[in-house]
Amino acid sequence: KNIMLGHGLNIMPTSSGKTEVMVAIIKILKDDPDFQCVVAVPSGYLAYQFRKRMEKYGLDDLVGIVNKDHKEFDKPVIVTVYNSIFGGVETKNPLMIKLLKRCTLFFVDEAHHARSEMLTHCFKFINRKSRFLLFSGSPFLEEQDELFENSGDATIYGLTGGPIVEVDYETLLHYNVIAKSMVHIISIGNATAKFGAQPQKIENAFITKNRKRNEKLVSAIRRFVDYGFIVMVLVKKKAHAEIFMEALSDLKVFSVFGSESGLDIDAETEEVISVDVDYEQFALDFEAGKYEVVIGSTVADEGMDLPSMGALILAGGGKSRIKHLQRVGRVKRKKRIGRNVAYIIDTMDKGHIYTLSHSKKRIERYTKVFKSTVVDNEY
Repeated sequence: KNIMLGHGLNIMPTSSGKTEVMVAIIKILKDDPDFQCVVAVPSGYLAYQFRKRMEKYGLDDLVGIVNKDHKEFDKPVIVTVYNSIFGGVETKNPLMIKLLKRCTLFFVDEAHHARSEMLTHCFKFINRKSRFLLFSGSPFLEEQDELFENSGDATIYGLTGGPIVEVDYETLLHYNVIAKSMVHIISIGNATAKFGAQPQKIENAFITKNRKRNEKLVSAIRRFVDYGFIVMVLVKKKAHAEIFMEALSDLKVFSVFGSESGLDIDAETEEVISVDVDYEQFALDFEAGKYEVVIGSTVADEGMDLPSMGALILAGGGKSRIKHLQRVGRVKRKKRIGRNVAYIIDTMDKGHIYTLSHSKKRIERYTKVFKSTVVDNEY
C-alpha cells in the first residue's frame, strides 16, 4: 500500500521480489486510459529479464524495448537501459522527451547505479502527477557512517523523499522468501604486509595472481561440483576469470561479462577464447544444465536471475557495501528443489593490511546484515 502512494525509494534486498512488485503495480494500473509506464534498468540482461517476467504473468503484449537495437515507443510499458533513457534526455531526443512527458509510472531498478544528475534531468520532464518509484537492494541498509556513500546516494534520497518501504534479510528469512546462507571462510596467508603500494598492485599480488589463493578456491569449486551444485564465481577482473577458466577447463564452465562479451573453452584446442554472449540464449542454456560453473563480473553482480545456483565463490575481494550486497544476493534466491540453503565461500586475506581490512568488513556483514551462519575454517 505504501508503494502505491506515489513517490519514493523502495529498499528491497536482492532476491526479495522487486520485479514482482513492479509487475504487480503495472497489473493494477494498466487499464487506466492514460497509462504509460517506463522501466529503467542498468543492463540489457535486466531488460530481457523484466520482459520475461511480464510474459510469466501474461502481460508480454504490453512490453516494448527501447535500446540501441529496438525503438518500440508505441507500447504502454517500455523497458529501457540507463544509457538509452539518460542519453536520450541528455541529447534532447524528442521521442524520449515525449515519452517522459506522457509517462504516468516511472520505475528505476538498481537505483544506486543511476547517475543522479541524469535522474534529476529526467524528473524535469516527468508529469508531476505521475508515480516515480526507485528500487534498490543496497543504499542505506547499514553502516551508518557510510549512510551516503557518495553524493549520488544523497541525491536519490532527496529526489524521492527517502525510503517508503524497507525490507531486511531477517524478515525475508522469517517468511522463507530467500535461501538461508552458510558462509565458509578460507584463510589466506600468514604474515600481514604493511608496505604502501597502489591498490591495483596490491590486488594483483594478493588477490588476482595469488597462486595459493586461487588453488584453494579452485579446490572448493570442484568439491561443490562433485556434490552436484551449480557454482557461480564472481571476480573483478577478466584476467582473474581467465585463470579460473584454465584451471577448470575440464568442467562445463563459462564466463559472462558486460557489453555482451564472455569467455568459453574451445572444443578443439581446449584454450580459453573470447565470445559474444546472447544473454537470452545463455539463460536457456543454463536452465538446460549446460554449465556447472559460471564465472562473472559486473553483469553477474546484479540481476542475473539463476535460482538453481547453489554455491557462490567470492573470488574478487573488495569491501564495497553495494557490490557485496548485490553479489551475495546472486545465490540467495529461494531454491526450487532440495534444501533452501545457499553456500558461500569467502576469504580472509591476511597477506596485506589493505586486503585484510576488506575481508573483515565483508565477514562482519554476513552476520549483521545477511543473518548468515559463518564457519571460520578451511573448506
